[in-house]
Amino acid sequence: MVFRIVLFISFLSSLIGCKSKSNRQIDSKLPNSFSTFYERFHTDSVYQMNHIAFPLSGTPGSLDTVDSENFHWEQSDWQLHRPIEIQEFKKHYTILDTTSITEYIYHPGGYGLERRFAQMSGEWFLIYYGGMSKLK
Repeated sequence: MVFRIVLFISFLSSLIGCKSKSNRQIDSKLPNSFSTFYERFHTDSVYQMNHIAFPLSGTPGSLDTVDSENFHWEQSDWQLHRPIEIQEFKKHYTILDTTSITEYIYHPGGYGLERRFAQMSGEWFLIYYGGMSKLK
């Protein structure tokens, strides 16, 4: 059990802190405006903070011991998201419409996270973040 916790924490740290190749393409079915936003969101910390709808709806990671029913991510506690460049992780996008996209990032070992993005007033924002947890 302790090994799993250490592995999970290491995994989460590497996920958030990974560096990327700046010219990496994301899913070609996504709107161009989203692809441009996504690249900048992960490489420009000021831009990222200005494009998150705080207090951000979501859920904590599975190791967090907080009340997940009343949980919101706060700007003061936010850890910047960096591009994920770990081969073992997979990404899947659900395009709800031209202004709403859900991203799932998961590991075949059974852990994953969810992020939801929406376009409001012509700009994309992160509107939901479900922290790394065991997939159901």
